[in-house]
Amino acid sequence: MPDGADENIGLSKNKKKRRKGSRKLAHAVEVWALRGAVAAFGSLGRKTRMRLARVMGTVFSRIIPFRRGLVLEQLALAFPGWSEAKRKALLPELYIHLAAFGLETLALASRAMTKERLIGEIEGPVQDGGWVEKSRRENQPWILVTGHIGNWEWVGSYLCTMGTPILAVVKPMHNSRVDEMVVAYRERFGVGITRTDQSSRSLVKQIRSGGVVGIIGDQDAGRRGIFVPFFDHPASTAQGAAWLSYRLNVPIVPVWTTRAADGRHRIKMSEPIWPDPNAEKDAEILRLTVRHTQWLEDAIRQTPAQYFWVHRRWKTRPKKEKI
Repeated sequence: MPDGADENIGLSKNKKKRRKGSRKLAHAVEVWALRGAVAAFGSLGRKTRMRLARVMGTVFSRIIPFRRGLVLEQLALAFPGWSEAKRKALLPELYIHLAAFGLETLALASRAMTKERLIGEIEGPVQDGGWVEKSRRENQPWILVTGHIGNWEWVGSYLCTMGTPILAVVKPMHNSRVDEMVVAYRERFGVGITRTDQSSRSLVKQIRSGGVVGIIGDQDAGRRGIFVPFFDHPASTAQGAAWLSYRLNVPIVPVWTTRAADGRHRIKMSEPIWPDPNAEKDAEILRLTVRHTQWLEDAIRQTPAQYFWVHRRWKTRPKKEKI
C-alpha cells in the first residue's frame, strides 16, 4: 500500500462521518422548524392567513425573491408574447400564492383543522359536472391527475372527507422524519399513501376495488419520462397515469383548484379522458399523457400566478437539445 494510504482512508472516513453528522443535524432542525411553524401558524383563521400571505408574498417578491430568475425564465418560456414588464408584474401575486399555499399546508397539518373546518375552506360545490356522484353510484374507479396549481394538497383531503377514497402516489422526501410527519397529516383526512419507488400492485388493487388513484402529473420525470409539449416546449412527463388508464381501462380525470379572493378554494374537474383499449399501447400512453398535460396548461393559463413556477419543469431536455 502506498505511503499515506492509511492516513487518506482515515481522512475519508472522518469526512463521511462529519457529513453524516451534519445531515442528521440539518434533518433535526427541519423537523423542529416544521413543528414550530405548525404550532405558530397552523391555527390561523382564513382571513388572518391571507393577510399574512400578502405581507410575506410582498417581502419575498421585492426583498427576498426566492428563485426569481428561474420564475422569470420559465414565465418567458410559457408566455413568450408577454412583455418583460408584464411577467415581472405577476411576481407579487405569484409569491403571495406561494406564501398562502405554505400557510394552508401548515393549517392542514394542525390539529385545529377539523373536517368541518376543511369543508368550509372549499367554495362548493365541486365543479365536476356530476362526475364524482356518478362514479360513486356506479362504483366507477378513476385516476385523479392534478398538478402544482392552486392547492393540490387540499384536493385529496377534501374529496376523502366527502367520501371519495383516494390512494395518492407521492415521492419520498430526503428527510425521513419530515416525510413521516407529512404522511401523517395527509392520512389524517383519509388519503392513502404509496411511494413512487414502490410496486404498482397497491394502485391496481385500489382501482379494481372501485377507488381513486391520485397522481401529480407535472413533475420532471427525468430520462424515464416521455417528452410531451408543455407550453410548446418538450417536458419530461411520467407515464404512470396513462399506463394505469390504458392497462385497467379507467378514465383520467384532471382536477385542480383556484383560490378566490377570500382565500377559499374552488375545486374544478375536466371531462374524463377515456383510454382506447384497442389502440397500440405506446401510442395510446403518449396520447393520454399529452391530453392531461394540455389540460394542465389550459388551467394554468386561467390563473398563471397560482402555478408553482419555482420548480424546474423543463429540467430534463431531449438529447442534443437545450432551452
